Amino acid sequence: MKCGFGFALSDMCLLIFMALLLAQTAYAIFSPADMPASTLDAAFRTFSASAFGYFMSGKFMAGGARPTIASGADFLPDPPSGATSALRAGLGFGAPLKTATFGAILPAASAVRSKQIAIGAIGLSCLVLLIAVRNTVGLTAENAAAVSQFRDFASASLGYLIGSGRDSA
Repeated sequence: MKCGFGFALSDMCLLIFMALLLAQTAYAIFSPADMPASTLDAAFRTFSASAFGYFMSGKFMAGGARPTIASGADFLPDPPSGATSALRAGLGFGAPLKTATFGAILPAASAVRSKQIAIGAIGLSCLVLLIAVRNTVGLTAENAAAVSQFRDFASASLGYLIGSGRDSA
């Protein structure tokens, strides 16, 4: 599933994540000395390294769609030679079932696209919130639990997008 610019949707989401993370890292380098480093900076660097690793892995823009199986008949072995039709049917070598398709098990492309958009939006909004917390109020004892939850959401969405990049061409 391609989006604008010829990229897979998950790749585009990861590019947006990466640009935002690199901008934050550059800002942290040049920010005033009175703004101390935060544990969020380590999370941002880890997220950046994960996305960069995906881009270097060769999966980025590889264009490899996941394989699909047309029917269950692909898995049936050849029947024994000389077997009667009754014997063949009893052994499971009859005509393939028309309903035994595995393509129906795989999610529709629109469902995958919708899921990637939703998870990308959640992750991006969590990332923006984390950057805002880091650059304004900072990590405090009062907001540590909520910030940790948003960090986990951002990390999980990044992991999902990296994993789904192989399946969305």
